[in-house]
Amino acid sequence: MSFEQTDRRTGPGSSETGDYHITVASPTGARSWQFRISRRKAFAGLVFSGVISLVAIAGILSTGLLVTRLAAVQALEAENIQLRRQLTRVGELEYRIAELDASRRSLMEVLGVRTAEEMESEEALTEIPLSGGESYMRVEPLGSVGDAALVEIRGALDWVPLEGPLTRAFGTLRQSDIFHTGLDIAGDSHSPVLAAGVGVVSSIGWDETLGWVLVIAHSPRLKTVYGHNSRILARVGDSVASGQTVAEVGSTGLSSAPHLHFEIHWQGKAIDPLLVYPTLDRQPADGGPTDVDYSEAPEG
Repeated sequence: MSFEQTDRRTGPGSSETGDYHITVASPTGARSWQFRISRRKAFAGLVFSGVISLVAIAGILSTGLLVTRLAAVQALEAENIQLRRQLTRVGELEYRIAELDASRRSLMEVLGVRTAEEMESEEALTEIPLSGGESYMRVEPLGSVGDAALVEIRGALDWVPLEGPLTRAFGTLRQSDIFHTGLDIAGDSHSPVLAAGVGVVSSIGWDETLGWVLVIAHSPRLKTVYGHNSRILARVGDSVASGQTVAEVGSTGLSSAPHLHFEIHWQGKAIDPLLVYPTLDRQPADGGPTDVDYSEAPEG
C-alpha cells in the first residue's frame, strides 16, 4: 500500500487543495486498487475516529465504574442481610433474657425476696437496720427437726461457709438465759465467707449485735444468716451459687475478734447447724476467744 499527496487548482484565483492518493496492491503485485480522498475528508475522518475512540474509552471507564459500584452494592446487600440475621438473634436473646428475668422475679416472690429496685441504695445502709426489720437475736430455736426436713436441708446446704475452729455452739449460754441461735466459726479477717447453698440474697444491712449481716433464701422455708462480716460482696436480689464468696470475715457488731456467726433458719426458726454439717461436730468451749462478755451485752 502506498500513500501519495498531490496538489491541484480549481481555477483562477482559487485556493489550492491537496488530495491524498492511496494505492493498495496485492502481495504479488498483480493487482492494485487506488483511492483518492481529499484533505478535508481525511481530516474529518481522523476527527471522527478520535471522537469514536474517546467515546469508546469513556464507555470502558463508565463500565468499569458501574462494575465497581455494582460490587459495592452487592457487598452492602450481603452485609445488610448479615446484620438482619444478627438483629434477629439479638431479638431472640432479648426475649430469652426477659423470660429468665420474669422467672427470677417469680422465684424471688415465692422466696419472699424484695427486688434491688425496691431496696434502698447500698450507700444508705451505713446506719440502718436490716431490711425487713428482722431481729435475729429474737429468733426462736426449733424444738426438733424431722428426718425428712433434715434430708431436704442437707440437700440444699452442701457447702461449709467457713473452715475454722468453732468458738461457740448452738444452745443456751453457760450462766445465762440467752440462747445462742447460731454457730461461731473463727477465721482471719477478710477471709472469704461462702454461700452454704444455691439461693437468692434476701437481706443485707447493719444489726447492732451481728454487725454487717447477710441473709440468703434457699427456699420459702430455708434461710441462712452470715453475721459480723467486714465486707458484703452481694446485693439484695442477687442469685448466688453454692460455695460462692458473698462476704468477708470481720468483727463488726458485738464481737471481740474476727469470726463468722452462722445460722440456719427452717420455717422461721433457728436449728443447730451441726445437724446439717456433721463433719463439724466438734464441741467448742463456751465463751471462746471470739466472744464478748455476755454479762455486759449479748453476743451474736
